[in-house]
Order: sequence, then structure tokens, then C-alpha cells
Amino acid sequence: FGLADRLAITHAEAQAILDAYFAAFPGLHAYMDKAVMEARLHGYTRTLMGRRRPLPELRSSNRVVRQAAERQAMNAGVQGLAADLFKLALVRLAKSLQDVSALSRIVLQVHDEVLIEAHPSDGGLQDLVRSVLARG
Repeated sequence: FGLADRLAITHAEAQAILDAYFAAFPGLHAYMDKAVMEARLHGYTRTLMGRRRPLPELRSSNRVVRQAAERQAMNAGVQGLAADLFKLALVRLAKSLQDVSALSRIVLQVHDEVLIEAHPSDGGLQDLVRSVLARG
């Protein structure tokens, strides 16, 4: 178990954590199974916004490679949707900065973080950013 190794606990303790997790989210196993099945069928996963992630490794004869691709298929939908929503929020943020004639600019986005070069004349920038990004 990777979980047991990462948390430095026994396999039994790791299994108890996983059992509790799946008990708390009863539809999760079905979602994960469906994600893998659809990825195998099509050769890719797709986010709710339509972005595709190819997973040719699902057809690998190497079990370790194939299982890694299965885990990617399980995670891709949720992670991809989060990335899509964040990109939409950044588009709204850029438009909001233009709408208020701000001199501040979005410089960089990495995963779920955004770096903004804040101009001293842009009072209330923090509130604007918080408001736009909190809308989701």
C-alpha cells in the first residue's frame, strides 16, 4: 500500500482508513470504476468542459504501467474539472481587472495559484480578486 508507506502506518491501519473513506463516499467506487471503463473504451478521459486526456498506457501489457494509467483515469475527471473552473475564473479575473482599468496584471498561474503583479494605485485589488475567484 502506498498509503501505509506514506503515512508510516501498518497495512491494516491504511486499509481501515480507506474503508472509512469509501464508506463516507458510497458512490466513489462506482465513479472510479466507470471512469476507468470509459477511458479504456475511448482511450482518453474527458472533463465536463470537454477537454480530453489521452491514456494510451491503459492498453499496456505492463501491469504497473496499466495500473498507473487507471489511477490517472480515476483522478483526471475531478482534477481536470478543477483546472477548467480555475481557468474560467482567471478569464473572469482578467476581464474584471480590465473593467476597473486596473494597472495590476495576472503574471502567472500554476495549478491552483495565481500570481498578480499588484500596482500601488489599485486600491481594493485584494477584495476584487477574492470576490471574482470566490464566485467559482
